[in-house]
Amino acid sequence: QKFSYPLFDRFPRLRSIPRVDLCTLPSPVQPLDHILQDLWIKRDDLNAPVCGGNKVRALEFLLGGLEAGDSVVTVGGAGSTHILSTALHAARIGVSTYALR
Repeated sequence: QKFSYPLFDRFPRLRSIPRVDLCTLPSPVQPLDHILQDLWIKRDDLNAPVCGGNKVRALEFLLGGLEAGDSVVTVGGAGSTHILSTALHAARIGVSTYALR
């Protein structure tokens, strides 16, 4: 079953925002009973085949509407995980990334 953003249920007009499927949602959760009873962790690192995490959820919207052959420009500091994530996920849909720092 396809994941539905709860925010879209509350505000249906948001569904018109361009979006590309990059994540497997919802992110899985895992018990950490070996540390503390009833302690769970949300595994956002597992929500995409490469470079999962919170950035890929935002990139679904930031890269939405782009098509293979398009380019995107992003900005970040040296070693930026935002630039890395943008480049990896843009490449998945055939989009080139230009990074500025």
